[in-house]
Amino acid sequence: MADFATFVFTDLVGSVDLKTRVPGDTAAQRDEAYVRLVLTPHRERIEAGLADAGGRVVSTAGDGHFLAFTDTAKAALWALSVQALHQTTPIEIGRAAQVRVRIGLHAGVPQRDPNDETNYIGRAVDYASRLADQASADQVLASRSVASLLEDAGLSDVRLHSHGRRSLRGIGEVELFEVLGKGGQPRSPRADAAPPDQRQWTVLPATMGLTDYHRGSTSGLSATTLPPQKRLGNYELGELIGAGGMGNVYKAKHTQFGRTRAIKLIKPELMGSGAGESAVRRFYQEVRATGALEHPNLVVAIDSSAPDDEQHYLVMEYIDGVGVDRLLAQHGRLDPGAACEIARQAALGLEHLASQGLVHRDVKPSNLMVTLRDDPTASTGTQAAKPPKTAVVKLMDLGLALLAGNDRERVTRIDHGGMGTGYYMSPEQWRTTSVDIRADIYSLGCTLYHLLTGEPPFAQSDLRAQKAHERESLVPASRSCDAPPELDALLRQMMAKSPEDRPQRPLEIAAALEPLADRGALARLVRISGSPEGSSAVSGDTRAPAQAALDTRRLTPRGSTLSKAAERAWWLAPTVVAIVTALLALNLAWWFSDLKGRMASMKSRMLTQHEDMLLKESRSAARLLGKEINERFVELEDLSKSDELRGWLRAINAAPQDESLWKAPQDWLSLQESEAKFETNSWFIQNRNGVQIARAPRGDTTGGNYGYRDYFHGKGYDFDPQQADYTLPEPITTATLSAVYRSDNSGKLKVAFSLPIFNGRQSSDAREVIGVLAMSVELGDFTLTKKEAQQTSDFDKVEILLVDSRADTVDAGGPGKAQRGLVLHHPRIGTAASPRRLDQQLLATMLEQKAPGGNRLIDEGYIEPFDNTANYWGAFAPVLRVVRDDPIDTQWIVIAQEPKPELDAELAE
Repeated sequence: MADFATFVFTDLVGSVDLKTRVPGDTAAQRDEAYVRLVLTPHRERIEAGLADAGGRVVSTAGDGHFLAFTDTAKAALWALSVQALHQTTPIEIGRAAQVRVRIGLHAGVPQRDPNDETNYIGRAVDYASRLADQASADQVLASRSVASLLEDAGLSDVRLHSHGRRSLRGIGEVELFEVLGKGGQPRSPRADAAPPDQRQWTVLPATMGLTDYHRGSTSGLSATTLPPQKRLGNYELGELIGAGGMGNVYKAKHTQFGRTRAIKLIKPELMGSGAGESAVRRFYQEVRATGALEHPNLVVAIDSSAPDDEQHYLVMEYIDGVGVDRLLAQHGRLDPGAACEIARQAALGLEHLASQGLVHRDVKPSNLMVTLRDDPTASTGTQAAKPPKTAVVKLMDLGLALLAGNDRERVTRIDHGGMGTGYYMSPEQWRTTSVDIRADIYSLGCTLYHLLTGEPPFAQSDLRAQKAHERESLVPASRSCDAPPELDALLRQMMAKSPEDRPQRPLEIAAALEPLADRGALARLVRISGSPEGSSAVSGDTRAPAQAALDTRRLTPRGSTLSKAAERAWWLAPTVVAIVTALLALNLAWWFSDLKGRMASMKSRMLTQHEDMLLKESRSAARLLGKEINERFVELEDLSKSDELRGWLRAINAAPQDESLWKAPQDWLSLQESEAKFETNSWFIQNRNGVQIARAPRGDTTGGNYGYRDYFHGKGYDFDPQQADYTLPEPITTATLSAVYRSDNSGKLKVAFSLPIFNGRQSSDAREVIGVLAMSVELGDFTLTKKEAQQTSDFDKVEILLVDSRADTVDAGGPGKAQRGLVLHHPRIGTAASPRRLDQQLLATMLEQKAPGGNRLIDEGYIEPFDNTANYWGAFAPVLRVVRDDPIDTQWIVIAQEPKPELDAELAE
């Protein structure tokens, strides 16, 4: 019997309402009627076929039942039979009420209750309970582990329907599957499932009339010894696909259903040594660690042997992908966006481990794999088109995973044939086994560093690995790659010598990497690495062996110097020439065919190079602009706290008609404008009522009331002060990046950075806004230059655009006619007679793909907004500004565009 159990929860839908519908004048009478009319017939349906299915009722709570089964397929069939009984012979009570059931199933490693050996506790039990909470009436919901086992079972009358991912309390975000019988149609899970309270299940006595647990039942998935023909139960073992210090991993195929799995076996040499007992114990430590987990960034366990079986194995999902160590071997250092995406997803997997109290202890490139999966969130536009692929990172090998603080012996090994574990181990892991998730954070930092720079940290140190990790300072990754400063800072934090100085949870790492990660770049890298041209094979002579050995020069006659033998064989010459001609023709045909393939391969590589360049340019420009926006706000914030400025504004607000009070702030602002760090069109100050009391450079707008402008009130658009119902709005209370507006002074389009000026009081009841300080920038004046390292002649046609995805009312006639996609910056913006906007359909697509992991390349449907042509393509990146380490979306978008490359011409060059 495999060391797995299938847990099932059943619950009645609307039980509180049902109880009000049963007959009875008193509460006691209604309770008795509820047991007689609802619970008893419901229990009869639960008990029907339960013994034959190998299940038992573990406990009940109210009308809910908690059951355990030894066979997942039988558990699913039993659940469907319960639903069928309730539908074919419904339990009906007064006032047209019908009893309906919801059921949840999960297969996992059983954890016995230490206080009651007949009961189960732990995450696997909670998982089944949460699934029942999500199910709607008449529905059977299952976890991915159940779905995998049912797929292997190949039940003809059972099918599965995926409902996508849902967040389950205490479990995390998981995929839900509906189990359907013959002719069944999927239903939507509950949209309003409230977080359930912790359940306290009471064990029922045997006198309840329900079937006792049958310890003698067996499963069809029991282990067998490995026969000479490489058979293991229902699996046929194939080639070796991985090996570690304790076990070998084989590709395997289910002999009846043909499904591919990965099976891990303990190495035979360990079983024959004195370490056999320890190896078995550690192996089942991995079985329990893997079996208790379900997360898209972790490998899912499907089945296993039991400790008392002769052959010890673990059946896992087979990942058809590429190892991150292989990516490094093929490409050296990786694209920063792809590297950050690998680390981001690995951090999410580690966060799930941490939530279960586990530590991986062996995070490194060879324990990470990347696979391509259909992206369910992407729209192809046509029903027949295949959905695009997205890159999914899987954290492998939980062989060293232990409960945090568990004091079992460390199984750390340095593989001197390659990059061993020691290159990625935290200082504390060298000294003790009592480490927590922060050791994994350190190892993930080392791994990310390796991906960015092409080698592990401290690889060049003269010290032993342990001492290097303990003593040496980290060389910034940006010295070896295009890593932004914030990534260098994050690596320093992750690889701090003391665990207390590191981020405390992997989720913090994932959040920090999100704006730097690029799932699209990772998917392209995997596609290249998985294709023949991306393999690591070294090509030799381009001729076929027989052709390479052929020396055609010896066939040339040399007049009188021919030997007698050659003279006697003169009649063979036409035949030989014909043969050679044919061989040459074949050789040339093969050569041209090979050349065609090589040209296609080179085109693919060049296309990918252009794509990566555009993505890098857009990210680089977005980071620069986000940094500039932050620095502009910091400059404003420092000035807004001036005690002099606050004093002037108090006096001006008290006497708003006394313009003589405006001179001091005007002189002060002129001085600040002359010393400003960034190029601006103007600086200005407004009083509490929106009146501009100072402007630098001086202009005719001083004295005007601009309280209707978005930079004053922050409502997202300018008000119309001519409307009859216009009232002066309240001033902003936070930093504001205004909507685009047309300047009254110059008539040009601008955007303003504005900040409230507070009265200096600290208590919330006494603190109030007394004015607004702002700087304006004309469109086209932003610092959006390319990084010098990327200004090469190969890509000198790249142009940087800045687009506002927010609604604006520029030349639209009011908020009711707002439009989006205004181009704020373009190399040719000064030549435009009117504002230009991005194609609205394209903008909508970009906003859909703006989330981390989206496809940020834009090709089909891209219309260049100034040339109005379709011969451009590009990539985009959102502009984020960071406030107290939290990224804030400005809703501005940077686009790096270029004319579509003429690859044939580039190849000719």
